[in-house]
Amino acid sequence: KQWYQRRVAITAGEAINGHGTGNHDQISEKERKKLESKRRKAAAKKKQNQDPPKNDQKNKNTSGGANQNENENLPPPINGDELAKTEHPLDEAISFLDHLRYLSPDFAPTHNYAFQIYHRKGKLLLMIQSVLRALQHHPDDPAVLLHIPQLHTYVKTKSEVSGVAKEIVDAKMSELVPNGNIDQWISSQQHRHSRSLTHTFMLSCARAYLYPETVEEERKRILNFDTTSSDLKSCIYVLEHLRAGKLSPSMPDIETFIACCRETYPQSTAFSPVPPEERSRDQVNS
Repeated sequence: KQWYQRRVAITAGEAINGHGTGNHDQISEKERKKLESKRRKAAAKKKQNQDPPKNDQKNKNTSGGANQNENENLPPPINGDELAKTEHPLDEAISFLDHLRYLSPDFAPTHNYAFQIYHRKGKLLLMIQSVLRALQHHPDDPAVLLHIPQLHTYVKTKSEVSGVAKEIVDAKMSELVPNGNIDQWISSQQHRHSRSLTHTFMLSCARAYLYPETVEEERKRILNFDTTSSDLKSCIYVLEHLRAGKLSPSMPDIETFIACCRETYPQSTAFSPVPPEERSRDQVNS
């Protein structure tokens, strides 16, 4: 029986391959179709084993195209500096200022910020309003001693108001600066606040604003001020403004002021020596 089956398989193979006697009647139609199916599968498998590089290249190209499409759809990287920039900084500052004036009308810096913004935007009536509100809530605020000379200069050099607006401006300015003499006003304020470091500092800033050639003289006035009669808050206030660039100090000037304050308040960390990296950065900027 085994010999017979093996003989039938050999005969069928010869018949399919076109060899042998050509007697196709020795195998049934069903067996012939089965053998042909096996033959086609074997040929397809053989061809598949011979062409893997083409398939790999196709998959690689497909994968590369998909990655390229994914990269094109990715959003651009986030840049914090770009997000922090604004095209209209003063307009955005006013939007915050409105909330601040509503929520903290008694807070002294509220009206100081308002004046600085409106001064930059050239809003004269709002500048006067900010100064008057600052005097109403904090009449001894040192910043007002700088804002009034700035306001006086703006009215004298840049004001273009007329009519009723001009009458309002003239009336309010006569209240703020009697007789319109700003130098006399500064001298009277200096006599009034001669023992106050913060007020003396802001009056020096006012003189330097009115007369830029006196900035060195006014800076020396502050560096030579006796800080033993000043409280800690006043010393920190002036130091912060010096570091912000008021009176155009150099790094040695700031170090001199820090040393004077450190003698008065040796335990305060606010008057620690200037770090070397900050000193070198100042030299590069200079």
